[in-house]
Amino acid sequence: MANKTKPEVKIAMIMAINEVLEYKKKNPNATAEEILQHVMNNLKAKGEAKIGAMVAASHALQYKENNPEAKDKEVIQLVMNKSTEILNEIAKE
Repeated sequence: MANKTKPEVKIAMIMAINEVLEYKKKNPNATAEEILQHVMNNLKAKGEAKIGAMVAASHALQYKENNPEAKDKEVIQLVMNKSTEILNEIAKE
C-alpha cells in the first residue's frame, strides 16, 4: 500500500467504522469478536480495502470501548486521521 490512501480504501474504512458503532449501539453487550465478525461478514470491500477497513474497525472499537462517551463523529475522525499511519503499518507486515 502506498503512502497515499486510495479513495476506495478510505470509503471502506469509514463504512466499517460506522458498522462497528451502529452494531455496538444496538448490541451494547456484544463482545469485540462478535462485533468484528459482524463487520467482516457485512463488508463488501475486497483486498486491501477490506484489510484497511477491518483494521480501522478494530481501532474504532478499541477507542469506543476506552472512551464510551465519545461521539461517533469523534471516533470516525480520530481513526481516519490515523488512516495513513494505520495502512503504512499494514504494508510493513
